[in-house]
Amino acid sequence: GAEAEGLVTFKASYETQTKTVLNGLTPYWIPGDKITVFDGQNNEFTAELSEMSQTAVFKGRLAGQGRQHYLAVSPYNADYTFYMLGKTAYGLVLPQEQVAVENSYDPSALISLAYTTDNTLNFKNLGSLIKFDVISDGVTSVTIRSNEDDKLSGNYFARYDDPIAINIKEGVNEVTLKGDFKKGSTYYIVTLPATLEKGFIVLLNGSVKALSID
Repeated sequence: GAEAEGLVTFKASYETQTKTVLNGLTPYWIPGDKITVFDGQNNEFTAELSEMSQTAVFKGRLAGQGRQHYLAVSPYNADYTFYMLGKTAYGLVLPQEQVAVENSYDPSALISLAYTTDNTLNFKNLGSLIKFDVISDGVTSVTIRSNEDDKLSGNYFARYDDPIAINIKEGVNEVTLKGDFKKGSTYYIVTLPATLEKGFIVLLNGSVKALSID
């Protein structure tokens, strides 16, 4: 059986409203999703799914010291480092340039973190989503730039807490979504959490334009 093969199972769900594929505003995992599970070493776990689902069973092997507490990050990346006592994940990156996905966002940009002492992973998103509707043809890039020095993208580390604690190591005050945008469609840009009290500007194809934005 699976145990004889050394496979370990985690059941994963999302605490927030958004995940890799948006179906309305319901969270979904998709087949082939991979996560990093840390037990003293980084381990790759893969979703056992045949279709989109709000919960997913992830299977993989644990190479560490058989600990009973784990940190996990979605999506998978072998380069993350972790401090288990602080429930902290290091080496996280929110890309300054993201790929446009109609009615959704770049799945590599929205990183989420989970901590558990059993086999149930409750992931919390580390990024924020800015939703906008494209109201003209010919858009190939949308840039959000904060008027102050609010960091919207860059390198950071995060601690699993309530609320999540994010520390930006190296960031910039803008993020750009690139692609072949469809007029009338909705898109999301992933940013680091920021209050943007002084507001922001939107650049379409590199110049300031009007945009319908939430």
